[in-house]
Amino acid sequence: MNWKELFEKHQLNYSELDEFQEKEGVKLCNEDDFTANENWCRQYKLGFNLLPIFTNDESDFVGMYTTGILTGKVACVNHDNVDFSPRFRSLKSFIGTINNTAIDFDWQDLPLDSFDYPTKKELTQTEQEEDNKILSECWNLIARNEFVSDDNYELVAKTILTLTPYTNLEKVLCFLDDKNNFVQDKAVWLFGVYYQYLPAKEKVKEIVEKPAYKNGILLNQCYNGEFKKQSIWKRIFG
Repeated sequence: MNWKELFEKHQLNYSELDEFQEKEGVKLCNEDDFTANENWCRQYKLGFNLLPIFTNDESDFVGMYTTGILTGKVACVNHDNVDFSPRFRSLKSFIGTINNTAIDFDWQDLPLDSFDYPTKKELTQTEQEEDNKILSECWNLIARNEFVSDDNYELVAKTILTLTPYTNLEKVLCFLDDKNNFVQDKAVWLFGVYYQYLPAKEKVKEIVEKPAYKNGILLNQCYNGEFKKQSIWKRIFG
């Protein structure tokens, strides 16, 4: 696999790969891995090109966007729970995190505070300005309803959710009512599990306790399992 040639083709900085220290469960894709993941990505009309770079030998991969407003952002894609939204600010950030963080198996075992997105950390002015530019363009796409597919909309909406700073969460409460179930689930996870954002608590409870709601895992996780405990007592006492 000629990574130098591939990076140059996409006008990427190949020297960043020199810092990568391969470990169990995180390695560079070989040609077969790369081809399989690239072909798999094609079934999703994301609207942006995602270049597979790393694999965990379980068909999951980490890739970097090479086109459009997400250029340079890194996604960690799990085939069992597909989410293409950015998780790292850059390839350099991902490599630095992997090199310096103990993991049991692969990047999915990284502590949540190891990821760049979403984050509870205060950003530098430069980081926030960079993210604000992407957020502005994403909101403009939604305002104009300019999407090539549902997958494209889902990626843009989830990008807004993950890049919006915790100080501005009220701006993304609207996604709790999203008609796209995957976007709604992302919003439920963000508000109810990751941030445990109190202003959204009643709305999240309303969503996850509906009989038609299918994501029982989120029900169990939201606000430290509070809704699960309530549902158990409700079943016992009516």
